[in-house]
Amino acid sequence: MNPIELKSQILTKAFIITTILVPVPIIGLIGLQAFIMTFDKGKQVNIDIVAENTALVSLLQKEIDSKSELIDENTHIKVSSQDATQFKKYIKEQKGKMLNDQLNGIFFIPNADKQEKEVEYYSANPKNSNSLAVVLMPAAVVIKGANSP
Repeated sequence: MNPIELKSQILTKAFIITTILVPVPIIGLIGLQAFIMTFDKGKQVNIDIVAENTALVSLLQKEIDSKSELIDENTHIKVSSQDATQFKKYIKEQKGKMLNDQLNGIFFIPNADKQEKEVEYYSANPKNSNSLAVVLMPAAVVIKGANSP
């Protein structure tokens, strides 16, 4: 292709309009994404981790403290130790906080975690009209260990 043909193709109306209009939606999508991300800032995240094993509680707290640079100022993680019967009462006490979004979730690590490698997660589910069942029953998702079948 000689330079005259190239110049005539570059200076066509279609080429000029396409060159100008293609970046506009791309820049618009980037701006929309930045606008949406501004709504997520400042949202408070509260998570409770409850374990039956007191030795595990101290290890978890030490690990969370050592990773403090990964946790922002809006995330609060509380680690405590309770047995299964105390935990059932604790869930009932925390029901209101979970339904009012003051508490985002509770992880429960039972003593049987060494054999079963399961962790229970409790959270409010806004799409479920039976909120009592949501708070008093663990989520369907069970986190299994790598060595579990």
